[in-house]
Amino acid sequence: MDGRNEPFYRKSRKAWYLQVGKRQIKLAEDKAEAWAKWHLMMATGVPEESKKATVKMICDAFIEEMKTSRSEKTWQWYSMYFDKLTQYVKGDTVAEN
Repeated sequence: MDGRNEPFYRKSRKAWYLQVGKRQIKLAEDKAEAWAKWHLMMATGVPEESKKATVKMICDAFIEEMKTSRSEKTWQWYSMYFDKLTQYVKGDTVAEN
């Protein structure tokens, strides 16, 4: 594991995080819960970034749903704006909760 290898508190977010490479993974707002999650991650492994939803994946899923429930004109309109959004934020950006 790269970077910090123990949970740390971010005052600006009022939460505990873990640094893994370039990513900061939010563990919890409560210290005890954060350390418990950290121990579980150390035992089972840090979740892979590829398993997390990206902005593009979410936009594509939304458009696919729109194709079944809305008119072609409606989903094409959304698709045009989502294309611009995924270009702006880089579509492979991992969506945070």
